[in-house]
Amino acid sequence: MLLEDWTAEVVGRMHKAQITGKQLAEKAGITNAYLSTVLNGHKGTEGTKQRIITALEELEAAATAGRGGTP
Repeated sequence: MLLEDWTAEVVGRMHKAQITGKQLAEKAGITNAYLSTVLNGHKGTEGTKQRIITALEELEAAATAGRGGTP
């Protein structure tokens, strides 16, 4: 998967689940500024990518549970 592909998917999923960059960065254990840099394709490692995706999945699950399980 190209860098742009995964970052575009992350941003789309954030929008759909109404997750802010600040929330995702905090959950991933990185700064909001670094998250932005990674999502804009300027930096990042495979490890950072995995931390972001894992954090996103956890936040999506929490958002879905908060809506009574409705995606």
